[in-house]
Amino acid sequence: MLQHLPVERTARLATHGNPATARFAWMVLHGYGQLVPYSIRPFQSLPEEDHFVVAPEGLSRFYLKGTSGRVGASWMTKEDRLSEIEDQIAYLNRVKDWITPQLKQVNVTWIGLGFSQGVATLNRWLAKGQWAPHHIVNWAGSPPWDIAYDQPHLQQAKWWYRLGKEDPYIPVEVVEAWQQKWKAAGLHVQTDYFEGPHTLPSQKLVELVQAIQRVAK
Repeated sequence: MLQHLPVERTARLATHGNPATARFAWMVLHGYGQLVPYSIRPFQSLPEEDHFVVAPEGLSRFYLKGTSGRVGASWMTKEDRLSEIEDQIAYLNRVKDWITPQLKQVNVTWIGLGFSQGVATLNRWLAKGQWAPHHIVNWAGSPPWDIAYDQPHLQQAKWWYRLGKEDPYIPVEVVEAWQQKWKAAGLHVQTDYFEGPHTLPSQKLVELVQAIQRVAK
């Protein structure tokens, strides 16, 4: 008989910026096989005094090839799926609660960004309604199809989608299908296709930040 036993885990986070002065607070969820020392690198181009970026690492690490060498992290697999989802949601809630008291400025703008596999993780978390960021960024990933987007806290957020035109994993047709789902739910998702593969380039991130800052003013 299979049973479940909750246990404590030690999670790893990467951060960038000064929470005492930041006007923008980020939760950044990495893609499949990434580790946070590398996934946070594009965000290190953002001014430290204005942005506090926190990138939690998925709790499942594995060797990318064989049984040795480079290591990557994953948010979940299909095995014991529902328990995995509940664990990652509890984990991300705890990270958000860890960030909040560090922020000293009033009216801080919250941004949730998922890259690749992190898109599904971010959307599942937000659908639970325990965190309502001002901006939600889906970058080169596919949200789960079973998410209900007609919830008030999701309706109030500003939505963004970014995808490289040469991305081998996410065809443009998939994004167009998502646009129809979002539109039916009453969401307007500002979408941009850039030249490049399955990446999160620093320059494109800076352009996104500039767009968010214009909205936030």
